[in-house]
Amino acid sequence: MYFDFHHHSINSNGIKNIRIGISEELPGENSWFSAGIHPWDIEDLEISQSLKSLSSLLINKHCVALGELGIDKNFGTNLDLQIQVFRAQVALAEEYQKKVLIIHCIKAFQEMIEEKKRRSNDFIWVLHGFNGSRELIQQLLDQGFYFSVGALLFQEKAKISKHLQHIPLERLFIESDQSSIGIKDIYSRVAQLLKMDREDLNRKIEQNLKQILSRN
Repeated sequence: MYFDFHHHSINSNGIKNIRIGISEELPGENSWFSAGIHPWDIEDLEISQSLKSLSSLLINKHCVALGELGIDKNFGTNLDLQIQVFRAQVALAEEYQKKVLIIHCIKAFQEMIEEKKRRSNDFIWVLHGFNGSRELIQQLLDQGFYFSVGALLFQEKAKISKHLQHIPLERLFIESDQSSIGIKDIYSRVAQLLKMDREDLNRKIEQNLKQILSRN
């Protein structure tokens, strides 16, 4: 089985995303999920009620991460409001000891670095759907971030296709997100780009997963 770090399918093996106020169908029994308020949805939600809904999910033993949450400068929502809601969610992660954060970040990496500096180093901050340059990867590694990569790797012009090898294996996860491409095929693409055996890659991702989830 290939672990899908961030997906939106009921049947996939991995961490299903619950998007507060948008898609709140829980996965099957004994399946893992994450939950969060997406920055795209902030203006359409009543935030205090949404935070209560999020809290009710964070107490579920099958909720292994908070997210996705984040900051997106490409979207029209006020940046200060996005940061405010982001901070409120991270505070809940601290309260409920959900130490893995699955983060949506678009053109706001400096802001995200500053937010991470405000918090305990005991948390794992995973940038999902990451697509960035070698220089950005190094900057984020220096601050302790992890990375989850997916279907963008099939686009040769994508930055991550050119710079994936600069992410250490111990900081890497693999996801399908909302892509129609199967997670096994994405693992194959990662293995191809890293010039390694797919099963060796799978074992390493499993080790990474055990390491971060042991923090919860």
